[in-house]
Amino acid sequence: MTIRNALRLSVPGALALFVSVGPAIGDNDHDATRIPIQGSIKVEGKHSRAELKKMAKISLPQAEKTALAAVAGKDSDKTVVESELEVEDGFLVYAVEVRVKGQKGAEEILVDAGSGKVLGREAESEDDDDDDDDDDEPGDVEDDDTP
Repeated sequence: MTIRNALRLSVPGALALFVSVGPAIGDNDHDATRIPIQGSIKVEGKHSRAELKKMAKISLPQAEKTALAAVAGKDSDKTVVESELEVEDGFLVYAVEVRVKGQKGAEEILVDAGSGKVLGREAESEDDDDDDDDDDEPGDVEDDDTP
C-alpha cells in the first residue's frame, strides 16, 4: 500500500469519527453519554417547593456534609458555594457545589434526598458558573427557606 492510498483510507475514517464524536465535545450540559442517576425518591409531575422539601428524608445541612466529605482535600479548604433541592432524572436530589481552595472550578455532588448517598458528581469549570438560573428545571428548589 502506498502512502497516497493510506491517506485516502484514513481521511474518510477520521472525518467520520470527528462527525460522530464532535457534537459531544465541550457539551457538558447535555452529555448524551451521561448515565442517568437512580435515586430513592421518585418524583412525577410538578410539585411546589414546600412539597419537595416534605418529600426529602435528609436535611440540606446533612447533604452538604455528605458532599463535602465526598470531595478530596483538607476540610478547611473545602466550601459549599451553592446547594439546592432539585429533581434530576425523575429523582429528588440535593445538588451541592463544592469548591476547594487552590483549585480551579468546583465539583457538583448529587446527594440522594432519601438515603443521603452520593449518586453522582460533575466537575464544573469557571465557565459553568453563570448564576443566571436560566437552566433551572421545573421543581428546582433553592437553598433558601421561602415557600
